[in-house]
Amino acid sequence: LSNKILNESSLELLTEAQTLDTGGPAMGWGNVYTLGWFLCNKDQGLKGKAVEHSGVQPGFRSRMTMQIDGELTIIILANVEIANFPEIQILPIALRSKKIK
Repeated sequence: LSNKILNESSLELLTEAQTLDTGGPAMGWGNVYTLGWFLCNKDQGLKGKAVEHSGVQPGFRSRMTMQIDGELTIIILANVEIANFPEIQILPIALRSKKIK
């Protein structure tokens, strides 16, 4: 992704953790919020930086999870209700199931 669509400094800015006025990290669904993305937790066993974002509307779910330093992007578009959809840790499951590094 780097230098193909965004230069390195823009990509770094886009994926930098945001802080609240109180000094604490901006959080959502257990992950740190960046500029438009959620930074995947380091405790998921990921190497490098990974980001994700979900969309939830009645009868529709969407999700994009992307390994910034790797070669894996997962996009899910579903016309069904999926319980706890934003909380599902998709990338670690994919990495374990397919042995992708």
